[in-house]
Amino acid sequence: MSGWRRAVKTQLDRPGGRWFLGVLGSIWITVVHREPCFVRWKDGAWIHYYGGEAIPHWRLGGPVPLKSFTAGGRDIYLYEYTPRPGEVVFDVGAGIGMATLLFSRLVGSEGRVVAIEAHPRTYEWLDRLCRVNRLTNVAPLQVAASADERELMITDFAEHDRNTVLDGGQGITVPARPLDDIAKDLGIAQVAFVKMNVEGAEQLAIQGMERLIDHTRHVCISCHDFIADEGGPENMRTKALVQEFLLDHGFRVTTRQGARDPWTRDYLYGVNERIAPPARAIAMPRKARTPVIANASPTFSVVMPAYNAASTIAPAIQSVQRQTRGDFQLIVVDDGSTDDTASRVEPFLSDARIKLISQPNVGQAGARNVGIAASSGRYVSLLDSDDVWLPSYLEEMAATLDANPSAAVAYTDAWVIDDATRKIERSSAMSRWHPSTTPEGPEQFLHALLERGNYVFVGATVQRAVLVEVGAFRTGIEGVEDYELWLRIAANGYAFIRCPMKLAIYRRSPGQTSANFADMTRTAREVFRIVAEEYDLPADLSELARVRMREREQQLATLDSMDPRRVPRLLKRPYKTLSRTRHFRLRTPSEIRKAFPDLKAL
Repeated sequence: MSGWRRAVKTQLDRPGGRWFLGVLGSIWITVVHREPCFVRWKDGAWIHYYGGEAIPHWRLGGPVPLKSFTAGGRDIYLYEYTPRPGEVVFDVGAGIGMATLLFSRLVGSEGRVVAIEAHPRTYEWLDRLCRVNRLTNVAPLQVAASADERELMITDFAEHDRNTVLDGGQGITVPARPLDDIAKDLGIAQVAFVKMNVEGAEQLAIQGMERLIDHTRHVCISCHDFIADEGGPENMRTKALVQEFLLDHGFRVTTRQGARDPWTRDYLYGVNERIAPPARAIAMPRKARTPVIANASPTFSVVMPAYNAASTIAPAIQSVQRQTRGDFQLIVVDDGSTDDTASRVEPFLSDARIKLISQPNVGQAGARNVGIAASSGRYVSLLDSDDVWLPSYLEEMAATLDANPSAAVAYTDAWVIDDATRKIERSSAMSRWHPSTTPEGPEQFLHALLERGNYVFVGATVQRAVLVEVGAFRTGIEGVEDYELWLRIAANGYAFIRCPMKLAIYRRSPGQTSANFADMTRTAREVFRIVAEEYDLPADLSELARVRMREREQQLATLDSMDPRRVPRLLKRPYKTLSRTRHFRLRTPSEIRKAFPDLKAL
């Protein structure tokens, strides 16, 4: 903090001046975080109001908005799994409660969060956050996680995220209990997700969850070997012990050895394969597999993630309502929009087939996963909030899958509309990548996907049973999460079938393709790394994935030296005319004119 700001704060941070300091702080925080914020002093704390969340803190400007915290959480806590509505989450080492608040929003009123924090002063802030936000689905507990019921001594640093268990020396004593006993007392038999960050006390904590771990589906545990590596106490080195514990209890464990930060590399992510469906490809079966379908109603569950889609979501919903097949449910997931997306959806909720789920922003992949978790149809059909379907989409998808019962995914191509001119482009959305003939078997399909890139349009229809088995969209690879899902489904031996018609309209916005080319290249490289290092595939397919990964690395290395193509000023007008003639159709295709007589209304 600069000298003048410190002086102003010192003068005003007292009774009679804090109201004005709160006004100044509200303006400053709003500018810094680019998120509307109102701050006021109440009962010995600065309460920061960000939209629908209230975050108490001892320091003015201390907490970030939940939206910003969620963005970081996607890369850490939610890297492998995002809790879903109705689930139970244990937040062990909850701190002042930011992750607790996020989990509370994700699991909803039907879910439950157990927030455990050992330090009494830190717990007071956790408890206050739960009270001011009225988190009735959260049970905050001031207790340490241990192997047995006793008292432990912990450090008493002012920085709450540094406190840990002491072997000796000066500190404060706190009550400690096994997580097994806590779950039993709360009547909890199954846990969807355990997030643990207890600053080196992981070994003590896991010793007290021998029963609970067998009924837990997903874990994210922060180990602290990096502190020992940097000269800290050796008792911080717990990663190998925790990993062995998880493996002994049937977990598939993943790490992030390629991560930039050492603390991120010490995170362990686990999936209990004894009770949870596998989340990724495990092996390449010898023969194509036929999905087992459970009877469900409705036939189609349409999942539509939406973020700041107020200008486009109404036509997208209407295109679903106008389908020639009416046996669908439409699940719209408002992923923390800051515009009028939710209010644009509300008039459609009179249609009993349409459901709106609102949540904090977790990204498109996480939003899709929430919609999939809430679905009940035999098929899951994907539609983005800025695209539209032609009226026969669902009918043709059902016919294609019914005629090919061994197929897990039916996909189509899409017309492309330029959002600025509302003209239809000559090329379709996937024509650049799709092979001239569709590969027949899963292994051939996977090879073509790796070799040519993603040629499966995101607006596909998937057997819901297949998503239950192989897992839904992977988070942390925004922009290419659909590509990784198609690769994973094919790697599990499931077949794809292509419907030859164009049954959707993909909206291309100005700058959409190139705006984040570097980020797209990085995430594509990560997809190829996942396939090469984490999928159990034949050697030739793994090597092909490594080749593609190296190609992306070369692209990243040369991006800075690339000069964008520039058109001389005198040639700009003829160039635009030529581009319009070359790229756009002079006449709108008849099937589009019939379905959407006024393209300007899209």
